[in-house]
Amino acid sequence: GYAGEGIMTTGLLFSKTASRHGWYIFDYPEYPSLIRGGHNTYQVHAGKNHIHSQKIALNLLVALNRDALEFHRDELDENSLIIYDQEDDNIDIEKYNLPGKSANLPMIRLASEVGGERVMGNNVALGASIFALGLDLGILDQVIADVFAGKKEIINLNQKAAKAGYDYIQKSGVRPLIGVEPLKPTADLAPMTGNEAIALGALAGGLQFYVAYPMTPSSSILHFLAETARMTKIVVKHAEDEISAANMALGASFAGVRSMVATSGGGFCYMVEALGESGVSELPLVIVESMRPGPALGMPTWTAQSDLKFLINASHDEFFRKPI
Repeated sequence: GYAGEGIMTTGLLFSKTASRHGWYIFDYPEYPSLIRGGHNTYQVHAGKNHIHSQKIALNLLVALNRDALEFHRDELDENSLIIYDQEDDNIDIEKYNLPGKSANLPMIRLASEVGGERVMGNNVALGASIFALGLDLGILDQVIADVFAGKKEIINLNQKAAKAGYDYIQKSGVRPLIGVEPLKPTADLAPMTGNEAIALGALAGGLQFYVAYPMTPSSSILHFLAETARMTKIVVKHAEDEISAANMALGASFAGVRSMVATSGGGFCYMVEALGESGVSELPLVIVESMRPGPALGMPTWTAQSDLKFLINASHDEFFRKPI
C-alpha cells in the first residue's frame, strides 16, 4: 500500500505473532523515500524450519490499494489468497484476472465501525490474515498490547479492529490456508532487525562509545543505542558530520574506550582519511558501512553490497583491515 498507512508497523505485528507461535521468520520491507504515497511492501516469510531469505511466491497478499494487485500479480499462484477492499478503492477484482482465491474485506468501514481511524484498516487486514493462516488471535492481541504498551486506548482500538477483520473473514466462508499449532517459543526466535542485531553484537563485545551522523540505512543503529544508552551504560553521540564522527571514535579509541561508528557509502567517503589515520596510528576503529545501491547519494531506503571493493581498498597505501 501507500506510505503513511502503517504498513511497517502492521508487518512487524504479524512477524512477532508468527514468532510467538514458534515459527522462524525473515522480514523484508521495501519502501521509497517518501512520507506519503509511493508503493510500500512488508513481506514476512515464516515457517517451522530455519529461513535465511525472502521469497517471491506469496501465499497471502494483503492489497491495501489497487496498485498492489497490479504490482504483485506475478508473485501469486493458484494456491494464493488475496485480501482486498472493494468498497474503499472501488476495485473490480475480476478485471485483474488474478490466480488463486480472493476475499473482499471492507477494511476501512470495519475500522470505522469499531471507532478507529482510517489507518487502522491495516489492523482489520491483520486480523483477517491471522484467521487465513490459522494463527491464534489471542497471541496477536498480546503482541498489540506489548508493542503499544502504555497506550490503553490505542491497544483497545487495534485489538477491536483486528477482531473485526478476523470475524468478517471467518463468516465470509474463507477457509484457512493452513492450521498452526503453536510451537514452544525460544529465546532464539526474538524478532529483530539487522541493525538491532549489529547494535546488540557491539554491546556484547564491550561497546562503550558510539558516535554517528545519521545516514540511512544505518540510522536505526543510532536510534537503538541512544534509546538504550542509560540501561547499557554507554555514551552515544550524534556528531555534526561523518568526518567528526570517525575522528571522535579514533579519539575515544586512543583513550582506551571501545568505540564504533556507522554510516552508508556516501558518509564513508568522508571517513577515508580517518581510516588511514587509524592504520598509521594503529588505533582500533570499528566502522559499520550500511550500503545503499547507486552512486553518489544512491537510493536511501534500499540496501546493497556494492561498496565491498571500495571498503577493501579505501585509503592510501596498505594496512590491516578486516571487512566482515
